[in-house]
Parts: sequence; C-alpha cells; structure tokens
Amino acid sequence: MGLRAHSRASTAVILTALLLLTAACTDSGVNTQPVPPAPTSAPAPTSTIDPRAQPAVSAYEAFNDTSNNAQRHPVGHDQKWLPGADFTKTSFDPIRAEFISYIWGLKEQGVQYRGTPPPAHISVKSIRLDAKPWPTVLLTDCQAGGDWDEYVIKTGKRVPDAGNGKIPPPYLITAKMIYYEKHWGIQSTTADKSRTCTV
Repeated sequence: MGLRAHSRASTAVILTALLLLTAACTDSGVNTQPVPPAPTSAPAPTSTIDPRAQPAVSAYEAFNDTSNNAQRHPVGHDQKWLPGADFTKTSFDPIRAEFISYIWGLKEQGVQYRGTPPPAHISVKSIRLDAKPWPTVLLTDCQAGGDWDEYVIKTGKRVPDAGNGKIPPPYLITAKMIYYEKHWGIQSTTADKSRTCTV
C-alpha cells in the first residue's frame, strides 16, 4: 500500500482496490493511475496495537515500505525487483497482481514517484484469527502529509493533477490482512472516497 491515496488524483494510495488502477489521462500525455496505499518511510508507532494483530500490522508496514520503493524505481515485466522493493513477499492476490501490473505500467509510461510518502496512521478494526479460509485482520489507515508525487523521468516534471474527484485525499483505507503460506500479507484494500480522513 505504501497504501496511500494518490497525492493528487488519489494514489493510495492507492488502494481503492488498488486504489485500484483506474487510469486517468493527464495533459502531459502520460497515462497515470491511482496507487494503493503507498508505503511509509516512517511507520506509525504500534505500541498500543493488540499483540494478536501486531504481526499483521508489521506485514502491512513492510508492504508499504517496499511498495513505495517499487514506485520510486519501477521495473518492467522482464526485470527483478530492486533491493527493498519486493512487495510480493507481504502481499497476496488480488492486490499483488494488481500492484505488479501498476508498477510495470509506471515503467512503460516513464513515470516514477518522488518525495516523502505520507506516514501511516494504523488502527486495528477487527481480529478474526479463527476466520475461514484464513485468519484475518482488518486494518484502517489514514495516510496524510508528505510530498509524494508522480514525475516524468525524462523531463523531471511533476505529472499534473488529473482533477478527478470533488473530495480531496487522503481517504481512509481499509486493508484486509490474511495469514497464508505461514506468513501475514495484504490481500485487498478499499478506500472511503466519500470524505477526507483526518489523523
């Protein structure tokens, strides 16, 4: 995620179900898309997190950090993830496949993210360790602040705001974390675009 709503049109990032890859064409001719919650370089303190949810919160923070790094240095479909940018280790489909496609799209468009991602402000919404088919933790996150934005790599110019949406971000992200294949990871996200969230 790392999951943040697009800083201008809505990256969060993301994540309206990748916050979820609805393309918008800007005046620069560069095709941009919202991104899922984009990661944070300064994770929110987790000392008050229920210990049962802490592993899921840590996986969410790791996804945010690595997915932010992937947006800073996007790679093509025939390239390996750079060190610190492999978000696939803490994500599952459908969000993993969606975000992979998103990163490949950034590379093809010649666009990368620059600046400081907004910090995560994580709360635990629910803990269902007996859920079937997988133990599940729902997290909410309002990623506000930072100067995270898209830039055209060749020109160094910021991609103009597409101007979609009457309600400005950030939006409250709800992330579904599941325990599968012996580790926690993010499976899906939604963003409440009906109002701006506050921290």
